[in-house]
Amino acid sequence: MLRLYASTRGPMVPLGRIDGQVHSVFDKVCNLRLCDGSFLALGREDVFNGPGIIRCQTDLGFSFLDYIDTDEPCAYRRGILRIGKHLQVDLRRSIPWQNCINRAKADYIPDLHNVYMKVFNSELSFSRVIETVANPERYLLRETNLPIALAPLVGKGPGLTPLGDDFIVGVAAGMEAHPNSRNLISFWLNSVVEKTTILSGRTLHYASYGWFIEPIVEFVNNLSDMSQMEKPIPLLTIGDTSGIAMAYGCLVGFQVGKNIDQKTGADKSGCSIRRPIPNYSPDNQAA
Repeated sequence: MLRLYASTRGPMVPLGRIDGQVHSVFDKVCNLRLCDGSFLALGREDVFNGPGIIRCQTDLGFSFLDYIDTDEPCAYRRGILRIGKHLQVDLRRSIPWQNCINRAKADYIPDLHNVYMKVFNSELSFSRVIETVANPERYLLRETNLPIALAPLVGKGPGLTPLGDDFIVGVAAGMEAHPNSRNLISFWLNSVVEKTTILSGRTLHYASYGWFIEPIVEFVNNLSDMSQMEKPIPLLTIGDTSGIAMAYGCLVGFQVGKNIDQKTGADKSGCSIRRPIPNYSPDNQAA
């Protein structure tokens, strides 16, 4: 049996006694569905950190497909996660990854729309995003009820994470940077998790707690920093349309939060927003 060692684990990774089975397997990622309905994802070393991701120390030639089959059982006991008959992951020395979105700089936020629209329009898949989202400018109107406006996008599009959901997650992330908007759609996000695919529903659930994958956190944190605008955007490398849909959603959500701050007055206290970690307790440690 091959033993891998986990390097990092996300804030939504449960570390108590768990059981489940393999949901889906790819070269770089293995998705585990637990008995309580939640999910974990095992990732190679070259996979981005995220709320429910355990990143393992591997070389680039490693493939989960060589060791794991769909529907095999998994169990976590005393810091060791066993998957099927051929693989186990040691989490006892893994480092918690808990990076969250920083509060936007209240004193100076540049006009981002035109800058990033040029970047997005250069992506071949962006036209499909616009076609699915349909006139995203309406989300910026003051009279817009966001849950009602976003509801038709839930589960819209093919794949494990539909394009409509990717855009919604991005909107939530952009709003997270502004204290006056960060909780506005949290309850709604949790209310629609069962209206889309299982994996996408978990992503919406994570977003309701303010937790997002590492490329989203980096992108939103850079939105209030002009010096970062000319640098490559790792978020755009994800999937066919997922990355560009999330990035566009981030831009829209960030502007929504900016508009609300201008209307209600920005809270300038502190520099970051810390979110709760639902699975954390002193008894649920990896070591």
